[in-house]
Amino acid sequence: MSKRRPRQARHLICLIAALVTIAACYMVGMRVSQVNTAVTQHRVHTHELLDPVALVGGPQAATEAVDGVTLTALGCALADQNEMGKLLPGYRDGMITAGAASDVKFLLVRLRLVNGSDENRTPDLNSLAVQEGAWHNGIDPDPAIFRAMNPQASTLELQPGQSKEVLAVFEAYDTQFGFKTAAWDGFGGRGLELVLATYPDKVCITLGRPGILAELESAGGKGENQ
Repeated sequence: MSKRRPRQARHLICLIAALVTIAACYMVGMRVSQVNTAVTQHRVHTHELLDPVALVGGPQAATEAVDGVTLTALGCALADQNEMGKLLPGYRDGMITAGAASDVKFLLVRLRLVNGSDENRTPDLNSLAVQEGAWHNGIDPDPAIFRAMNPQASTLELQPGQSKEVLAVFEAYDTQFGFKTAAWDGFGGRGLELVLATYPDKVCITLGRPGILAELESAGGKGENQ
């Protein structure tokens, strides 16, 4: 009898260890499944130029649309420092003057905002960003620049049924590309996207290759329509 008890105890210990191992594997498997499920739920909603897209409330609120307001990307163009200086006489980029970058390119995106609701709406564009591969940058937050680029749109408030066209400015700096000449010179040619939201789903508009600045400017003049 005394010999059987240690043997039975060993069997019991092995059984408990096996059960613990199985339980641990089950928990790990469940966690992996949960993570995979969460990843697959992250979808990308891609739109094209001239597609009216519901304007969302922020980069992390893809499901919180600004009721009744749609945003349409009409086109985009690149401008260098000299061209930007002609558009905004006396303008000097803060990153350049501070020595944080040696060159800057300006991406101008023409947007149409439409209020399809029966109430006044004031869309917030500060959550917009532009992305190309690993690079991304938000809209220039300086209200003075926005007003100077859009003198016809003194305010973004939209009355019911009203539409406005505005130019949104985004900057790209050579330091963001690690001073890689090829990547910097090729900026704008690898598929630009206007990002409206990133979570839980990504909402973006394919901008394509930037066009000619003069054509983008000539497409304006429709700042406020009733």
